[in-house]
Amino acid sequence: PETAVSPSVMQAVSHLHLLRAGYLASYRAVAEEELSATLDACPSWLAVELSSRLASGRVGVLVGLLAGLLTADFSTPLFSPSSEVHAAHGDLSHLQLLEVCS
Repeated sequence: PETAVSPSVMQAVSHLHLLRAGYLASYRAVAEEELSATLDACPSWLAVELSSRLASGRVGVLVGLLAGLLTADFSTPLFSPSSEVHAAHGDLSHLQLLEVCS
């Protein structure tokens, strides 16, 4: 049902889905490189603070989530003042949005 996934999760997922487009591959690669260098200095950030430090801005944070460079809790809006992102080291478990029960 529509209520199974919160609006903040749906918004994050829709942004991530759009970034998967093939024509954005070179843009994602540049953003990943910039983000990797930034995460070497500090592995945890407020999402808004990190996006303000990246030339790619908020899109860079989204690219990091898509690539497994970052992880975040999607239960709150990604760019809310208290939303944090952390180095994910390739972990994509933040994209596991639904738990299947038998």
